[in-house]
Amino acid sequence: ASVQCFSNNISIGDSRDVSGDLRELLQQYEAVGLAAYGVKGDKEGSMCAFGSAGERIHGSGEALVIDEFSRYHIGSNTKSMTATLFAILMEKKVTNATWSSRLSDVLPGEAENTPFENVTMRQLVGHLAGFPHDSDDYLRFNDSKKYKTLQEQRKAAALDAFSNPPINKPGTTFNYSNIGFIIAGHIVEVVSGMSWEEALAKYLYEPLGIDLGGFTEYPYTNFTGAPDDKIDPFGHFEDLTPCDPSTNRFRCDNVPYYGPCGTFSGPTAALQAYYSFHLRCHNGVDTTGLLSQKSCIELHSPADKSIPEDPGYWYGFGWGITHRSWAGGDEGLVFTHAGSNGLNYHNVWVAPGINRAFVSYTNS
Repeated sequence: ASVQCFSNNISIGDSRDVSGDLRELLQQYEAVGLAAYGVKGDKEGSMCAFGSAGERIHGSGEALVIDEFSRYHIGSNTKSMTATLFAILMEKKVTNATWSSRLSDVLPGEAENTPFENVTMRQLVGHLAGFPHDSDDYLRFNDSKKYKTLQEQRKAAALDAFSNPPINKPGTTFNYSNIGFIIAGHIVEVVSGMSWEEALAKYLYEPLGIDLGGFTEYPYTNFTGAPDDKIDPFGHFEDLTPCDPSTNRFRCDNVPYYGPCGTFSGPTAALQAYYSFHLRCHNGVDTTGLLSQKSCIELHSPADKSIPEDPGYWYGFGWGITHRSWAGGDEGLVFTHAGSNGLNYHNVWVAPGINRAFVSYTNS
């Protein structure tokens, strides 16, 4: 698979089946199912490798089959979508904000006169704002009787976060924070006048030619164009017990208001288009007009290079930034991220120097 994906002489549509490789991995590791594919940064976002193996539901004997219509959880890989969406809103002049804008500028009346009023948008999406990983008792905002919409739930979570002291001085320390991206999603809603879900569909995916359908509903409605009998994989607990979303709705995924930080779920066609867009935009060959190359390169750069997450590893705008010898190009630059809701796991490595993105998923 690596030879196929690393070659730059592959015709469009040529995609090697790596299911056999994945079956070998399943024998080595305790997992229910595995899927993997490689995406090219061409106009079609075509694949250089694709495959799946294992079971859709543990013990069912039913094969895990991942195709363009399949929906599956990508968890915190949603964060880069939220940052990308805000960059688009800036470039399209939907908002006058910049990455240097303070929270008190973009949320007047909410962040003002709080310990976070001078936090910048750059610090917010770079996990440098001083917010905790999650709010205490975050489930209390998932109350549709008290908060009628997801926008109201996100605003309530943001106001609660602003009312508490930072866990460290803002702008000084890396602290991975889901609540920070919920606030970023709330800001998207304030400046766009629509829900984060609606803005994501309108400003990011529709220009990429993707109709997301009911991606905010759980269990998920079928992706537009999918066969009526299309059934998506179940996630699994640590003991490999499956979680049926039709009977265990909120236990099978993050609460819906967590959308901007971690609830996006497939489909493959959308992820394929999204990762390919980032390759094209970084390399200056994108034709969608969504973002300039300058904006994309900024998205793929550390939010603050003086504050690494780990040695040789920085956090950017929803991406981890590092270097690998196999990645070619500018010092082997790669931007990467992983996401999980405890039942599924998704990982991506994007290497603009070789114009490839490598994606993996397991439902356990």
